[in-house]
Amino acid sequence: MRRIAKYLIIAAFAVCGVFLGATTASAAGGGAIGGGGSGSGGGGGGGAWTRYGFEWRVFNLNGSGPSRFTDGTQWNYVKSACSGSDSVYAFVVYTRPNAGGDAWVYRYDSSWYNFRNPIRSRFIASEAAARAEYDALPANIKGGYAWGSNVAWFCRWDGDWNLSRADITVRPTPTDYKGVTVTYTHRAYNDSGNGAENINIRALQSGVQKGSWTLNIGSNAWSADRNSTQGLAKTDVGRGRYCRNTEARPKSGKDGRAVTSGQACVDVYSPWLIRPSSSISLPDGCLISNPNRTKPGCAVTFKHTVQESNARVLKNDTGGNVKVDATVYQYVNAGNNTTKPSSLTRVDGAGGSNTSFDESAYIINAKANSASVTQDHVGKTICQFVRSSYWGRNRPSNSANGFNDSTPVCVYVPYNYATAVQNDMSTYGKDAVVEAGTTVKIGAEFSLTDVGTGTKLNSYHTKSKTLNWALNVTCEGLRAGEVCSGGSSGQASIDTATGSFKKYQDIVVPDYNLGARLCFVASIAPRAVILDVDQGDITVAEKYCFRVGKAPKVQVRNGGVSAPGGITAKVTNRLNAINGNGSPSANRGIYGSWSEYEAVSASNINGLASLAAFQKPAQDIAQATYSRATFGNVDPGGTTVLGRFKNGEDSSVANVVDYFYEIVKSMPSGVVYSDNTILTDKNEESLYNGTGKVVIGGGVVPKGHTAIIYTTGDIEITGNIEYENGVYSSTLEIPQVVIISRKNIRIHDSVTHVDAWLLAHSSTASVAGTIYTCAGSGESVNQVIERLSGSVCSNRLDIGGPIYADKLHLLRTAGAEATNPKEPAEIFTLPSSTFLWAYDYANKKNVGYAATRYSIDIPPRY
Repeated sequence: MRRIAKYLIIAAFAVCGVFLGATTASAAGGGAIGGGGSGSGGGGGGGAWTRYGFEWRVFNLNGSGPSRFTDGTQWNYVKSACSGSDSVYAFVVYTRPNAGGDAWVYRYDSSWYNFRNPIRSRFIASEAAARAEYDALPANIKGGYAWGSNVAWFCRWDGDWNLSRADITVRPTPTDYKGVTVTYTHRAYNDSGNGAENINIRALQSGVQKGSWTLNIGSNAWSADRNSTQGLAKTDVGRGRYCRNTEARPKSGKDGRAVTSGQACVDVYSPWLIRPSSSISLPDGCLISNPNRTKPGCAVTFKHTVQESNARVLKNDTGGNVKVDATVYQYVNAGNNTTKPSSLTRVDGAGGSNTSFDESAYIINAKANSASVTQDHVGKTICQFVRSSYWGRNRPSNSANGFNDSTPVCVYVPYNYATAVQNDMSTYGKDAVVEAGTTVKIGAEFSLTDVGTGTKLNSYHTKSKTLNWALNVTCEGLRAGEVCSGGSSGQASIDTATGSFKKYQDIVVPDYNLGARLCFVASIAPRAVILDVDQGDITVAEKYCFRVGKAPKVQVRNGGVSAPGGITAKVTNRLNAINGNGSPSANRGIYGSWSEYEAVSASNINGLASLAAFQKPAQDIAQATYSRATFGNVDPGGTTVLGRFKNGEDSSVANVVDYFYEIVKSMPSGVVYSDNTILTDKNEESLYNGTGKVVIGGGVVPKGHTAIIYTTGDIEITGNIEYENGVYSSTLEIPQVVIISRKNIRIHDSVTHVDAWLLAHSSTASVAGTIYTCAGSGESVNQVIERLSGSVCSNRLDIGGPIYADKLHLLRTAGAEATNPKEPAEIFTLPSSTFLWAYDYANKKNVGYAATRYSIDIPPRY
């Protein structure tokens, strides 16, 4: 016989019949099940005869049993296994036709179905009836056995008592989650009068056994109480109701089924409250005062958290995680105002997605959002808060809808700046000399600076409020009747994206007394605004003045001017004294620079008169009237302008430089220059070929002497160079000096006369050969301009000879303090003797001979 574990026997509970097994069941109501032999049945064959039929039969444990079990099981063993029961169900095959004939127990197989006619006592009418008794057995009793396969016999209870009901109570009553243990109390009632019975009681939760007891219950009485428990953990919250019932088995002595009580339940839930919160932090250097104040260029970090207020687990009524929508909003208010507006803007990337709470997490991970403070935030307040989609719950099936907002956290961006004013007079030096009628541009740059250091603002400082700016004009040294007027003012604000703004005004210089000063002062108010507090007062720039005088003039005599880069000169419109109402009166004439013959340029020509038009005052300020020999063309835009003629340069001049180099290149270049031996030598010719700086101290060049000085470095002329006076007996006695630099020729302030060719032509396209008519050693043109005044470079300079330069800077100021408005500062003269010398010198060097084919007389100008 197949054995069954004892615990299965103990766990069985009051069914109609209890299977017998090979182990002993000492407790009443125990049961077992057995397997039969493997003999054949139905139509016969090996094993017992089947012609007398077979059936399920009930055998009383107090009587005799089957004569034989095909697997060798003895009847006495079966009686012992079914002790406490009244009978045994067995599947038997008869070997003789009478009632007392042998009945052998076989393993039941439905294929043998051929039950006998019901002619004997204690038999089961059909296979279906036996099957019903078998099916009523608990599943744990039937483990390992299958109907129609290996079931041969099982125990049966034949009592006649009745178990009317079972009962259950629960402690504590339904509660929220506290981590408690719930106790269920189980009992059963015997309402029969048959005396005490042994009843199996089980605690069941959703069909799963949670406890089992065998109790002896007296007639018409309750059994003793038995308890089962359920510990509640966080994982149980929200998973529904925890219910148990009491099962008592068997229901009666003749019914193997169970009596089941109603359920006793406990709800496990957690009251919770969603608490959103927000905080703010600023990096070092960005918190400028408390409460929170910051400045442009800083990144403000807002941190938002949504959590359960008491760290209680959040579950819904079906045990699922609570979904909370945490959305971050930002708003910006004017001024230091933190009030939440009705219209809100969600912060992209900082919230809005559903986030689950579960039994191990009471907090939604903080959402960090960085807001960059810009100039647009100055004078405003930036606020953020987080909104959760639930308030909370305080009992089962109660989840509050709506939303819950954190308290907004804010940062204010105050105005915080100081002002600065800087004159913007790059066109003029300090105390620059201007002539009456000249239009001068006054102006200043108004900017913001660091409150503490005065340095120009960077992105960490704020833009300004509305500022009041002014260009105030004052006058000094006016004569009687001269009136000072001019200036401008206005309002503006400054954003540090630009950092500043500039204001300019054109002023026509009145016919003030020479030496009078026209000054202006730029100012801005307020001086500063520190953390929104107006500091009052004004910021004032250094006073800037123009001295009324005469602008320098240039005269080119006995020659013309050619300049590829354009020609720009000044024209002075002298006026009579202003009349009683302050308006200018009659025109006293136009003065300016001029060339005796033509003016040619590849670019524009402005202010320079040709054909000596300004040798005396002109009466018409229109340039066409003083530009009769100024070469002109039409620019691509269709506007008629003076200049723009060819390339404005005679390339043969550059060839002259190369020509003279051919003459001096045979000289050793390492010899140090000495003007005593070159300029003043009595010999016919002195040549110098150098690579470094040459300083020419000046001197008188004797008759018949030619000096050619060439260097690839700078040349400085520190003294006058003059040709010896006297009567020349032949063209061979004409002295001549040729000064050539591949870089710069600088003429010092003290020099007033230079009889020489001045040629400054670079051999490199990116470097310009430059002539300065007034410059110190190594000075640039800007350095000279910065120090120019009526007393600096005030000596008139006369140059007698051809002059060529890639760039020519005319820097003399002679006549600026004089009363004669047409006094020139530089005079360039091309003597006719230069042509005679050049003719003889070219023939002497065998570079060609020019013969006169015919001649014609023309007037020098017309």
